[in-house]
Amino acid sequence: MGDPVDIEFAGGDSEWHYCITGSQMDEFIAVTFKEEKLHSLQKYTVTQTDGALEGSCKLNLKRGTYSRRR
Repeated sequence: MGDPVDIEFAGGDSEWHYCITGSQMDEFIAVTFKEEKLHSLQKYTVTQTDGALEGSCKLNLKRGTYSRRR
């Protein structure tokens, strides 16, 4: 999978985002840890209909079908 494109920390929790840029949509996996234990995995996508920005998928974090799971 390589390195995450973004890591967020809040207290003892963290969320790591991995992505791949596509021509029609960007695809993401968000991995959430609570107190250093795997809490959830979420696959989400972002399309132009969702307001995706052109360029690196990092520009489209937490858009589209993403939902906060904390």
